[in-house]
Amino acid sequence: MKIALVSPHFYPSTKFGGPVISLWGLCKELSSKHEIFVYTTSSGQKEVNFYDNFSYKEIHKNIKCKYYSELINKYFSFYLVKNIIKDLSDKDLIFIQYVFSYTSLIALLASIILNKKIVISPRGSISSYGINSKREYLKLFWLYFFYYPFLNKITWHATSVVERDDISNYFSNSKIEIIYDGVNLKDFGCEKNKNLNMILDLLSIKNQKINKVFCSLGRLEKVKRYDLLIQAFERFIEKDKTSCLIIAGYDFGQKKILLDQIKSFNNIFLVGHLEEEEKKILLRNSNFFILTSDYESFSISTIESLASGVPVIISKNIPWQDVEENECGLVAKNDISSIVSVLERSKFVNFKPESCLNYVKSRFDWKIIANNFCKTFLS
Repeated sequence: MKIALVSPHFYPSTKFGGPVISLWGLCKELSSKHEIFVYTTSSGQKEVNFYDNFSYKEIHKNIKCKYYSELINKYFSFYLVKNIIKDLSDKDLIFIQYVFSYTSLIALLASIILNKKIVISPRGSISSYGINSKREYLKLFWLYFFYYPFLNKITWHATSVVERDDISNYFSNSKIEIIYDGVNLKDFGCEKNKNLNMILDLLSIKNQKINKVFCSLGRLEKVKRYDLLIQAFERFIEKDKTSCLIIAGYDFGQKKILLDQIKSFNNIFLVGHLEEEEKKILLRNSNFFILTSDYESFSISTIESLASGVPVIISKNIPWQDVEENECGLVAKNDISSIVSVLERSKFVNFKPESCLNYVKSRFDWKIIANNFCKTFLS
């Protein structure tokens, strides 16, 4: 079958975080049996031919992509709008990413005109946090004016039970299907014997007293609550100066604030964006992954950490609250004292890498995810 994926950004624009990484993984798995056609924009692309808005680029076997240039960055691509009906006319399924993007709206209207099967993945944008954080009334108007009239034609794709419930709060009578994001376990390795020097050398960290690494991956933005994590870690290392915290990710407006907060602490490091292989070195050789977000609809970095055999410390705002009962992680309330308490608890637990891997194998392997996607949306 022919699947059209419409998104404001796509691989290799990994600066936009988990959704881009997850979509790339899903497309690669689906491409073994189906033809994938991606329609996206130049947003976040380092190298785009702005004069070529009509040709497909085969970026993987059975995955063809059009990167439409935007006349106004992040706001409008005339070429995408001009060609969308032609692009989608012979496709069997239209898979739309996000809801508060002009690309999503244009793809929705074109799909309705063409009477196509429509699946929309909000990627966490239909939630109290996503709507209330900025331009609340405009977003509510957008949802109810542009999407509500067509609910009978839309199937919503939720990546977790949390996201399903969020969507249901706004569109209670709509059809919602849960299909997790996933990982390819072969892409991640599990180090039974941690080599902390690999991390220290990779990131040019000179503190030789470090013998335990907590790492966090994610965009430097408010929702991740790195401010809370840093405050909690500062308290934690008052008694444990041999542990360090490494935070990696693109800056989305918080870097200067966080650097001012860290000041002279020698055990907390902001290291910027890491390439894929660098990220894997960090994950494999860390003792714990930690994420204290105010909201996550999925959190691919949590699953990637578990796929590396690394236990996780996550806030109660992240979907995977059963990591404790599956003996592969700890859960904290999103306040400083609770995070400090869980960091202290981490000294006395001994999670096995096998428990982390089994948690991922049973539900997040891409073969399982792609099979569920096909059964749910293509049958």
